[in-house]
Amino acid sequence: MAQKPSGTELLKQQTGVSPIPAKDSGKQTFASALEAMKPEFAKVLPKSITADRLIRIALTEVRKNPTLAQCDLQSTIGSIMVGAQLALEPGVMGQAYLVPFNQSYKDQGQYQTAGIITKEIGGVAKEHKFIRADRHASYEDAVEFSLGKARQIVDQQGDRMFG
Repeated sequence: MAQKPSGTELLKQQTGVSPIPAKDSGKQTFASALEAMKPEFAKVLPKSITADRLIRIALTEVRKNPTLAQCDLQSTIGSIMVGAQLALEPGVMGQAYLVPFNQSYKDQGQYQTAGIITKEIGGVAKEHKFIRADRHASYEDAVEFSLGKARQIVDQQGDRMFG
């Protein structure tokens, strides 16, 4: 009876990329890049989320969606870092998603408009999340546009957005 291949072996067969580094391969993998960023993740994460947990979750997301292993490593790690700065875990309870895009999006920019507007009402923190299709060439442009969009939403909807 043939033994079923592991998830890592299936991922490598499907994409040609392994999220787990081969011993002494010398090639940076998704897992080794995440490990290298561990101290940086720890600096920006809130105390309720450890860098180890974030890395485990990110590796799980790559195993669930092998196309992520084919994406630009810096872009993917950067997306995880932005989520970490916002205290969002990828894929867990729909807080943030790692979505692979085709190369054609590089012409339009790699950063998307998104944000969370939070306000304390009656001692309870209420949130309004928004994601738009707008794409930006730089992180700074995306942040600037997102802040402007958040201000516009607050001006137009006020407390109604917290429903």
